[in-house]
Amino acid sequence: MCEDTGSYTIDRGSVSAKPLNTVQKGKGIGGTIDISFGQPTLDTSSGNSFFPGEGMQTVIYPVTLKLSDGDFFTASYLKFGLTDQSGNPCKADVLNAVISGSDKLDVESLSPGDTLTKKLAFAVPVGADLSKYSLVFNDDSNGDAEVAWTAK
Repeated sequence: MCEDTGSYTIDRGSVSAKPLNTVQKGKGIGGTIDISFGQPTLDTSSGNSFFPGEGMQTVIYPVTLKLSDGDFFTASYLKFGLTDQSGNPCKADVLNAVISGSDKLDVESLSPGDTLTKKLAFAVPVGADLSKYSLVFNDDSNGDAEVAWTAK
């Protein structure tokens, strides 16, 4: 079971999860982006005492964002989440315990024609069946998801 007590959490809500590699549109104030996730990798050796935590492992997703309509889009890791089969949010690697530097999706501005590929990491229980989890996106960085993907 995932558990995140952070102030920014996105619930899957009633949105239907599409297959992992499906391109979906995320809308923001300045434009619309195409979002797609690649296959996850598991990391059982990195982290610290805070992340991923005891009995947890890290799942890392490559995410590709492309501005498809509009003048700009501000992408942030806070706009993405992972929820378990019960809808509980999974803790994100916000303090760079596993992913750091230029690999991590931080806060990025996209202009027309820009494409960006970065990584997002979440803590999941060891042995978790990711096919029952959902990746979620919400431009407001909180509340119910606008779009979702199955996590495997």
